[in-house]
Amino acid sequence: MHQLKKGDCITICGEEYRLLEDPDDKGREGTVKCVTWGACVEGKKENKYFLKYAEMKNELAVERILREGSFCMDYPYIEHIFTTFQYELEDGTEIFGALGEYIEGHNLKRYWAAHRHIEEKKKFRFIMQLLNAVNYYTEYVKGDGFVHRDLKPENVMVSGDENRVVIIDFDLSHIPESRLTISGYDEETLSKLGGTPGYTDPRCFARLSRGKLIELANDIRADIYALGRTIWFLLTGREYFT
Repeated sequence: MHQLKKGDCITICGEEYRLLEDPDDKGREGTVKCVTWGACVEGKKENKYFLKYAEMKNELAVERILREGSFCMDYPYIEHIFTTFQYELEDGTEIFGALGEYIEGHNLKRYWAAHRHIEEKKKFRFIMQLLNAVNYYTEYVKGDGFVHRDLKPENVMVSGDENRVVIIDFDLSHIPESRLTISGYDEETLSKLGGTPGYTDPRCFARLSRGKLIELANDIRADIYALGRTIWFLLTGREYFT
């Protein structure tokens, strides 16, 4: 595809945004490319935002950005997505993307590597913020609610002022009434399961039983397990499973 680069401008909802860096390739899945690109952009009044996008023809990547776009929640410990958009590049390539909050700082894994020690009071504050964040998005819709499905240290940002943590990357999430995100471990459903080894509840990988899928990956139990592992890392700086 014609790749955007640092200094390029893109118009979203009538406003122009300039890329402050070259976009990074954000992911591949097995032999099937599920590539999204992400970069920091600058809007009017020099405000910074995070831009994530993919080619329209990459249906799996677009599906994930659409899921992330559902998290338009204005809550201090959840990445806020402002809007999704469609845009045509100079060479005619159509892209689909999301414009979200830009969080200055490092993810929890890099933060631990840089500091080697976190004060107990700060750990407690971060834990409470994570608990409140997960409670907020899972209670946002009653019944079949939102589930992140990929909670881990890399998806928790520590702000530059070290006063808050923010859960990011909801592109593997389950959104209410969606049948796209299902559990069950086989060739057809693996790409829809989400999660990361060591942080995904092992019950999510249960094989098909009598033609029925275990729905654990779509409810709060999946995030409770991953949150426990993430909090362990926050407390110790080590992975629970190596």
